[in-house]
Amino acid sequence: HEKREEFIAGEFLLKNSLTVAADTMKLEKHFFAKSIPRVDTFMWMLLLLSFNTHI
Repeated sequence: HEKREEFIAGEFLLKNSLTVAADTMKLEKHFFAKSIPRVDTFMWMLLLLSFNTHI
């Protein structure tokens, strides 16, 4: 029972992170596409990938 709740919480967190990442990428495209290299997006992807592996 605990495992299932943990999984649901993990899934919720992951979906939240993906939503935040998507929003961040939209903001980045909008504001920074012309001036700043897309380092933040790359870091986001690394963060999400490492987070995904831990679940």
